[in-house]
Amino acid sequence: MVDIIKVKGLYSMCVRRHAPLLTTIERYYHAKHLRTSRMFPGLVSSPPTRQQVDKSSRSQFPETLCKSQKLMLQMGLIQGAAAGTFYTLPLLTRSLEKLKRVIDRTMQNIGAQKVTTPCLAPASIWKASDRWDVMGSELLKLKDRQEKDLCLAPIGRKFRDEMRPKNGLLRGREFEMKDLYTFDASLKEAEVSYNEVCEAYLQMFKELHLDIVKVEADSGAMGGSKSHEYQLISEIGEDTILRCTKCGTSISQELADSHPESKKCLQENCPGNWTETTGIEIAHTFLLGTKYSKIFKAQALLANNKVVDMQMGCYGIGVSRLLASAIEVLSTEEYIRWPQLLAPHQVCIISQQTGHFFEESLSIAESLQEELLSKSHLHNEVILDDRHKLSIGKRLIICEQFGFPYLIIVGKKVQEATPLFEFVDVYKGEKQFLSREQIVSRLSQIDTVVV
Repeated sequence: MVDIIKVKGLYSMCVRRHAPLLTTIERYYHAKHLRTSRMFPGLVSSPPTRQQVDKSSRSQFPETLCKSQKLMLQMGLIQGAAAGTFYTLPLLTRSLEKLKRVIDRTMQNIGAQKVTTPCLAPASIWKASDRWDVMGSELLKLKDRQEKDLCLAPIGRKFRDEMRPKNGLLRGREFEMKDLYTFDASLKEAEVSYNEVCEAYLQMFKELHLDIVKVEADSGAMGGSKSHEYQLISEIGEDTILRCTKCGTSISQELADSHPESKKCLQENCPGNWTETTGIEIAHTFLLGTKYSKIFKAQALLANNKVVDMQMGCYGIGVSRLLASAIEVLSTEEYIRWPQLLAPHQVCIISQQTGHFFEESLSIAESLQEELLSKSHLHNEVILDDRHKLSIGKRLIICEQFGFPYLIIVGKKVQEATPLFEFVDVYKGEKQFLSREQIVSRLSQIDTVVV
């Protein structure tokens, strides 16, 4: 889909595409009651061990798997299709849809609207800008039955003939992107638009509680006068970043190598104390100028009837990479941790194991689930763990592994004169006993993304 932003009387475009959900998944998520026994595939039974994942993945993924890839395979969030391509299964699909909603909201807050673009693009467009040759073998090219050259346009859902795909969704041959283009009548106005989008990106990352570093970068093949990368610091990152520990200025190693004069602090009189770190590039922004608008005659008619080439900006967020990177950085070796707003479901209720007090416990759990689901912001956010052959302790561990932020246990204390539930805040590591009213009040205050 392409968002169009009105800036200074002109229109700009933000490109993104939604992958359609399977009909069966749509039916499932519109069900009134959400139960683990209906979830495919991870929560139907206990997830495999890390050793089992390593053994089964060895033939399909000969390279060393990163933490996020291992966890997503172990928990049934992804399944390999071919080298560099994956099926995203229901829980991860739900989280990706939430992330897209967050991006939509961010774009709408700066006046964006969406349009769609085809995946197949004629070669003539790419040849006109020289990108047909500049992108080389990474651009997936093909011919139709009339022998006309086409390519899978790297806009929205991107396709790249990656030579060495690795690390799951971090570096694949097919991935989700959100692309944005701005058009202004003057360079000054284009810089205002550029800064507005950059600030919107930073605010969105802050909302997701991700410590993203804005890095001055080389414009590379895209061109333009200004460029910034948005990096999530990680040991497995493939980009080297130079950071001043005194003033916080950050530049890419690539820029420092190609333009040594760029290695200077933004803060005046800062002597600079540069250290190296590695990061995963989550987003990139470019102030392009008129490089492409001249080629394609994208012009604006000013109030004085003067025609000028429009000043362009280009921006992109790696949607699937952002989510995978967040899991990589936030999780432990055994437990997935999401940006809390993007967890597939916010709440999981665990009732008693089959045996004593089973029927009463299940009835109480179902009643509490119905009450919570009636809250508009908790629509489809509350699941019931009905794997009653497993002990409460076993299910509690599994749900913590999946990273559901809030767990409610219907234990023996609900039989007391003042019924109490065990309430677990997984991300804060807090456990307490609360009444039904206290739980409803507590969960009425959490932020969610309704999908």
